[in-house]
Amino acid sequence: MKRIFLLLLALWPCLVWAGDGDDFGVWLEAGAEKHLPYNLSAELSTALHTQHNSTDAERYDVGLSLGYKPLKYLKLGLGYAMLLDFITEKRTAKWLTPKYQHVRNRLWVEATSGYKPTKWLRISGRLRYLYNRQGQHSVTRYECMGTDAQTKKQIYDMENPETKTVAPNNNHQLRSRIKVEMDRKRIPWKPFISVEFHNNLGRGHQMHLDRIRSSVGTAFRIDKHNDVSLAYIHTLSRTAHPYQSMHILSAEYHFSF
Repeated sequence: MKRIFLLLLALWPCLVWAGDGDDFGVWLEAGAEKHLPYNLSAELSTALHTQHNSTDAERYDVGLSLGYKPLKYLKLGLGYAMLLDFITEKRTAKWLTPKYQHVRNRLWVEATSGYKPTKWLRISGRLRYLYNRQGQHSVTRYECMGTDAQTKKQIYDMENPETKTVAPNNNHQLRSRIKVEMDRKRIPWKPFISVEFHNNLGRGHQMHLDRIRSSVGTAFRIDKHNDVSLAYIHTLSRTAHPYQSMHILSAEYHFSF
């Protein structure tokens, strides 16, 4: 089994290929989990994601989830999160849209199962259904008046803004993840590798593979209540052509009691 883990780790770069629109960001996440009677648990979490070589915020979210373990090797969960998206400035041949923010609501249900084929290796799988709801909102934009002959830059009518109404948008996804990690008693380090597939369940998409997310990193158990983890994450978005590739440095803190 040790050879299998090392083989997966060696093959992991094969899951990562660059798109034409590479970007780099940082994910900072924190969560607090409370263990409850009857194999129940509740967790409050928050996260901040950056983009554009980590110079702009991409998203801030806060969420609450509940977990239940009906069996030793099975955990069920459901949750809700409110996401604040930071939309960066966009320029087209006709319009300039300044930076703005809008709120999304997210619901999910999931099932996680795993087992240990050896004393030090754990293999787990997670299946998650995720629903995103973006409500109707208004965006201010400015019309292009032409191009400056000397600078070749577009000139926009900043004195007469126009308000555009963005229609509500619903998104349904199925996310499937497999994770392999070293998990040995009395050793605080837990290196891991994982890959997750995001399939679109929207009407007409026919389970289209929108995104592939690969991760490699390690968790560290400080004590029985505190854990931290560091990881490199590669996300390949297949919703646009050419494909867009995101390289992410993730840091997470988790407290349980």
